[in-house]
Amino acid sequence: MRKTTLTCSLDQLVLVPNDFRDWVHKDHPAHFIDKVVDALDLSRIRARCANKPRGGRPRYCPVMMVKLVLYGYLRNITSSRKLEAATREDPAVRMLTCDSRPDHTTIAEFRRQFLGEISKLLGQVFRMCEEAGIVEGETVAIDGSKVLANASKHKAMSYDRMPKKQAALTGEIERLYDEADVVDPQQSAKYGDGKREAEIPKDIARRAKRGDRIEEGKRVLKERARERVQAASDAKRQAYDSRVARDKAAGRKPRGRKPKFPDPAQAEPEPKDQYNFTDPDSRIMLDGATKAYVQAYNAQLVVDQKAQVIVAAAVTQQANDTNQLIPLLRATKQRLGRLPQIGLGDAGYFSEENVTSPELAEVDLYIPPGRTKPGAEHGDQPKRAPKGEQAKLMREKLKGETGRQRYSRRKAIVEPAIGQIKEQHGFRRFSFRGIEKVDAEWNIVSTAHNLWKLFRVPSRFSAAPPG
Repeated sequence: MRKTTLTCSLDQLVLVPNDFRDWVHKDHPAHFIDKVVDALDLSRIRARCANKPRGGRPRYCPVMMVKLVLYGYLRNITSSRKLEAATREDPAVRMLTCDSRPDHTTIAEFRRQFLGEISKLLGQVFRMCEEAGIVEGETVAIDGSKVLANASKHKAMSYDRMPKKQAALTGEIERLYDEADVVDPQQSAKYGDGKREAEIPKDIARRAKRGDRIEEGKRVLKERARERVQAASDAKRQAYDSRVARDKAAGRKPRGRKPKFPDPAQAEPEPKDQYNFTDPDSRIMLDGATKAYVQAYNAQLVVDQKAQVIVAAAVTQQANDTNQLIPLLRATKQRLGRLPQIGLGDAGYFSEENVTSPELAEVDLYIPPGRTKPGAEHGDQPKRAPKGEQAKLMREKLKGETGRQRYSRRKAIVEPAIGQIKEQHGFRRFSFRGIEKVDAEWNIVSTAHNLWKLFRVPSRFSAAPPG
């Protein structure tokens, strides 16, 4: 009688391939990660691992650990516990680790310890993309996206609420001390002199510590206010000096009164300025996609037009994009060795200083000076449409056929890269806290994105590992 189903029995014996690479299909990205990482210069990481003091268990191979971390970001496995589970359950990960199984503590510690070095691999991977012919370097598009911080916005407190909370904590501490005066004799009678359960002192210490953290938050917000006023004063002074220089060059007497410049020493935080106790470096920002206020960072990308390869990446605490254009194109120049010919950005990057900067004179910029909604302090751009000669010239430039054609490419270049990071790679929240660590993690995420682009090149990666 002909069988209609295949036999499926756990009692059936099988032979497992002796070579780890035979466990995974030849077209699987794990093979690609294995080959690429072997070709990277990891000498700094190797040297730090080699300097481990004698004694104790030897370290896991640092090259293997880098493969594990990068593969995790590529496949949306950023949790160290999930990576540990994958070393037992995922054949691709078992291949990359040669079936060694670092626990989640080891994985988390390695990633924390070498976060900076791994983030710098973006430059090496970008060079591989150039060699593979998927980078043009002539036209780039810039954009930012709000990425959630590893903190809840409910752990933030506004400046005007801080004194009220401190007063409430002081009242609670006084009440607990009064209660202690009653409880002490009772506990002395129950436990003996000098002994007590110490529940009330713990409550007092907890509230006192909370009060100290609020005081630190007030100090940080005042410092931010001084920095904000200092920046505004410097910008106003620079604009005034430029106007005076133009008048003198034209042979005219400087017009108008000398303006008053804000004094940073007198700066005070706005009542609604926020401080987050979990990640003080993060900010409450308006997410343009959801129109909701979130605790986040503003993650920036510069993307090449040919294959959406990321040229440069950075993270800022500023919700507004205006001040990011020059630093991003400066980083692009470092990566490419030159400035791109054409730069595309949305209205958030427009300012007279940006489009007239001598540093960007070689770049043909297309940035609309458009009108946006109120709420600049939370991430929207200025409330009024920019005026002035430069805004007028830019509008005319974008109305032309060349301007319309070039600017129409912006969305197709940079926004898919952001979408792929958030949807395909599933990266929507940072794992680390603090601006430096978050910036490093964003560069690692960008490295994973570029690795995926490189993986999809028909000729694939063909470099041999270093000899």
